[in-house]
Amino acid sequence: MHKAARQNKIESNIVLVNREISIATNYSSATQISNELPKRSQPKQRQDSINAIDLDDIVDYLPKREDESKFKKAMIRIEIGGLEPLAFRRARKLFDKLDIRVVLMNWQCEKHDELTKKHLNEAIEFFASQNYRPHLLDIPLDINDYMRWSFLVKWIKQV
Repeated sequence: MHKAARQNKIESNIVLVNREISIATNYSSATQISNELPKRSQPKQRQDSINAIDLDDIVDYLPKREDESKFKKAMIRIEIGGLEPLAFRRARKLFDKLDIRVVLMNWQCEKHDELTKKHLNEAIEFFASQNYRPHLLDIPLDINDYMRWSFLVKWIKQV
């Protein structure tokens, strides 16, 4: 993405929000989310705390243009170690505030257990409710065949 931005001379229009994204928002404790996550995804025990935010919280960090006007359009590339579907549990405010045209995210379906299916279905429901359709590159994907999608899925907003 960086190379494409540089070649198209739009680097000044790109803002990297490099924050830890919370996936535990809908839980009353970290223990609850740890019990629900697959063992490979368990957070490591740390002594220090992480200042994590929800995707909705990004609205508070949105930069302004040089003329102080707000950005109106965006794209998202999210990378959080296979837990991307969980990050969209609290993202409606962000999607209401910005015209997000594309979301690139990892889509890992190597496990076919009920919990994984639940998380993937929650993400599909969120994107469908926001009028997005899944693609592999520019090829539309069958939403009913989500367990066979490849690693990187591009959600494109239907306008």
